[in-house]
Amino acid sequence: MLKCPLCDYTAKTFQALKIHIHKYHRPDGECPICGQKVKSLLRHLSNQSHRCEKHRLLYALCAEMRQCSTNESKIRIRELRDWAENVLEVQP
Repeated sequence: MLKCPLCDYTAKTFQALKIHIHKYHRPDGECPICGQKVKSLLRHLSNQSHRCEKHRLLYALCAEMRQCSTNESKIRIRELRDWAENVLEVQP
């Protein structure tokens, strides 16, 4: 089971958690973690991901590999997702 970093919801799969994040935590121009007004949430999460674990987790859940322009970026996203799954995992 994977725990949402923004609420108490738990999901069985990474994909189910991504769907939950997109459905229930979609901000309108505001970061759901720090409240900062942003034009691009994904860019903000990426920029903050090295400073804050919650930003890094949400970035891992929001980033799409199809948006990556290089294989290096795809590998980074894949590694980030593996890390996020380990961090978010909770015992049933």
